[in-house]
Amino acid sequence: MSRSAAKNKRMAVQGLYFVALMHPLVFGVLWKWSGVVENHVIVKVLLMDICFYVARRSEPRYLTVGGGAGREGENLCEDCQVARPPRVMHCKTCKKCIYKWDNHCPLLNGCVGSGNHGKYVLFLAVTTTCLFSLADALFAAVRMPLLSSMNLLPVLLTLIIVVLQAISAGLLTWHLFLILTNQTSPEVLRPEKCFWLNSPSSPTSALSVSSALSNFISWANHEFCDPPTPPSPPPSPRTWSSSV
Repeated sequence: MSRSAAKNKRMAVQGLYFVALMHPLVFGVLWKWSGVVENHVIVKVLLMDICFYVARRSEPRYLTVGGGAGREGENLCEDCQVARPPRVMHCKTCKKCIYKWDNHCPLLNGCVGSGNHGKYVLFLAVTTTCLFSLADALFAAVRMPLLSSMNLLPVLLTLIIVVLQAISAGLLTWHLFLILTNQTSPEVLRPEKCFWLNSPSSPTSALSVSSALSNFISWANHEFCDPPTPPSPPPSPRTWSSSV
């Protein structure tokens, strides 16, 4: 196992421990300082856990067909020795080529791309809503004790939940922007690595009402209704550049 893979696996295990530890802390503080844990908070936490499990178990669509030379407009992955069509990128942690690769998530211990991006965004949406409800319930629970005596545990716990909610909301906003413009994170942050962006038929689009609606419908259809199979790159005797 490479050093980066071992580091990501260690971060994933630590993330699981952190999530497991937060559950009794949050419910314990709510029960001690308010005397009750509202049903909608419990339902949202359970729904968040289910979405986390589904997102963690899902996998993106890997490119496994090909090898050797490819057609013009394709790119050779030097690690996998596979001809990559547009929008296929290699993850150095998973050591695989993935269609519409977006990022490698340490918490999920896997890549996010075509095939599981929808589950990832759904997890972010449910998590943002759940953390907002938890922050509101915790603030209401610790507000009165805070005025009478400085108890650091509920205050620190509330601040942690607020920070996590801000991070989750930021990630959700970012991925909604990517969906509406039909882009991935590397296409925005590292365009020099995306050879297909130089093509006149680049799949990305400017943000407008009509294109955003069309992009969202197409994304939802691919992710939840009929996930597409990545194109298979047939070999070709023609020569082409292998630079990224």
